[in-house]
Amino acid sequence: MRSRGRPQYDPLGIDLDQILLPPEGWDFGLVPSALREAVGSFTLMPSIEVKRQWVRNIFRLETGVKSDRILVLTPAADLRSEWGRHSLNVHGDISWGIHDRQDGENYLDFNTTGDLKLDITGDLSTTFSVGHARSHEQRGSPDDLGPTAGGTPISFESFGRIGSEFDNDSILIRGSLEGKNYNFRSEGETNSDDRERMENTGILRLGYVFYPGTTFFVEGEGTIYNYYENIDSDGFMRDSWGWEGLAGITYDLSGVSFLELSAGYLRKWYKDTELNTINGIAFTGKLIWNPTDFMTLTGSLDRRVNETTTIGTSGILTTTATMAMDYEILDNLLYNLNGSFKNENFDTINRVDRLWTIGTDFRYLVGHNLVADVSYDYQEKNSKNLNSSWFDHTYEVNLRFQM
Repeated sequence: MRSRGRPQYDPLGIDLDQILLPPEGWDFGLVPSALREAVGSFTLMPSIEVKRQWVRNIFRLETGVKSDRILVLTPAADLRSEWGRHSLNVHGDISWGIHDRQDGENYLDFNTTGDLKLDITGDLSTTFSVGHARSHEQRGSPDDLGPTAGGTPISFESFGRIGSEFDNDSILIRGSLEGKNYNFRSEGETNSDDRERMENTGILRLGYVFYPGTTFFVEGEGTIYNYYENIDSDGFMRDSWGWEGLAGITYDLSGVSFLELSAGYLRKWYKDTELNTINGIAFTGKLIWNPTDFMTLTGSLDRRVNETTTIGTSGILTTTATMAMDYEILDNLLYNLNGSFKNENFDTINRVDRLWTIGTDFRYLVGHNLVADVSYDYQEKNSKNLNSSWFDHTYEVNLRFQM
């Protein structure tokens, strides 16, 4: 619903040649027409968000709860090609969070991505993606040691990905290779060198369209994770190898409904024999349903093994379910209600964390250049680990100025 095009409110963007080149007729014939056409085939879409947050439990602690107010400034820009066949998109943003009271929690994040899609034939396409990001780790995460240990770690993530897809009336072949590099800058007493690693992932899906819009598929995924510290500070070697096999079905009724369900098995084992092998049932699910022209229901289901350096555990077998409803009250007034549940089962040690979230948001599309949001989120974490349970309320007002 929210991604649906609304020409009367969507940002118009700026043709790149209007910024980089002099107007036609004022260039004294120095700008070749081919260059003007190439530069003019891109549209620049700049924006800036001004966000004000009221957070009830800034450190996400079980006791000694402290509140804070945060001002977040996020300038961003998207560069999009207007080519007839292939496409090139570049995105960049910076997010600066300024706390009223706990200035030690201030952060400066950024994110850059680029995607090139080549439509080789009508059935075959290839996509190349790269990116680099700096982000602060959220309080309340499994590896957060709390405010007494100083600020949360800063992570630097770089990735490269190549993917190809062949899809005709009866056969689907989709594959990808991705490498992710994680580096950390420790803050205070927190030492995150043990978490620096390279993650390599390969995925292959084979599908058969037995009826228009309905596809049966099998999918395999392999992972190789290499940590830069051969032995971490607790004496463990955390390099790992894993695989996942799934079989499922997709139902795609274009513009109305999309459903994907799959199930299978996953297994992950570690270089260190002191770390247990993790295995179990794997499943995924995706839902997009438009019961009326004004409402969209979405949902997802996923189970995977997440990384952690928590002492005594190999990894976290994480099950996540999400659900959301978007409703168009007016052409320019949108409502969202969302919720999620996450179950984190720490292997070997007797620890299970359960995280519930529920949120609501009103979005007002003022015009081409302004969008306003008012939202509320509640999060609650219940943990078997001592002093790891918490709750949090967040109220937010957001203005986005765009072109």
